[in-house]
Amino acid sequence: LAKMLKCLEHKQSSSDFVNFQAVKMIFLLQKGANINALDINGHTSLYYAVEIQDIENIIFLQRQKQNLH
Repeated sequence: LAKMLKCLEHKQSSSDFVNFQAVKMIFLLQKGANINALDINGHTSLYYAVEIQDIENIIFLQRQKQNLH
């Protein structure tokens, strides 16, 4: 996490930023965040994962949603 924070501070690459976002998402979900929560634009985490074609997180989010049922 510290390495990702450092990369974000120095804006080294967009893939580092995506990875940082993934770490934050996983942390929040582990702490009980609502996987179906909408942001101010009406979008979910899954929407953004699809938008940036982040296959790993698309699969992760789909599995998390399945575990709710």
